[in-house]
Amino acid sequence: MISAMRFNIRDLLWLTLVVGLVTAAWLERRASPPVRFTGQPLDVAIAGEGFFVVTDPATSASLFTRLGSLTTDSASRLILSVNNTEFLINPAIQISPDATAISISPTGRVAVQVPDKSDLVAVGQLQLAKFDKPNKLKQVVPALYTDTPESGLALLCLPGHDGVATVIQGALAKRY
Repeated sequence: MISAMRFNIRDLLWLTLVVGLVTAAWLERRASPPVRFTGQPLDVAIAGEGFFVVTDPATSASLFTRLGSLTTDSASRLILSVNNTEFLINPAIQISPDATAISISPTGRVAVQVPDKSDLVAVGQLQLAKFDKPNKLKQVVPALYTDTPESGLALLCLPGHDGVATVIQGALAKRY
């Protein structure tokens, strides 16, 4: 004998809530790869959608990456080094050579501690680019992409604004 299953409105609301939470958790895991904490002050992971903007030294074109293992060049500018090529972070950010500490906020504000100053000194602002169809970007070298007509043009945003991710200092994405 088959008994009829009856749901009341409360059961349906609970079921809807559970399905919604499971779906949201699944989408969040898909959108944001897990991060690996390194403790390095210039390692920066993107928590959500968005790409760092770097400048191609050969063409001066903007390229896009989720790779956040940053360092500084001989002029103390923030760069990404890929395959022995230095890509300048755009907009350019210069880190004082005498900085004793570096802070990168979740909204991308870069500040340094310098001798003889008790407060952090702001030195720049990381920006993130977002695209209508980021899966349509064209890879030009490992971890670096250029926009295409299919991806749409880059919309530059501050981290944590306009649906763009925040950044996590001292961490790297496990994949990019």
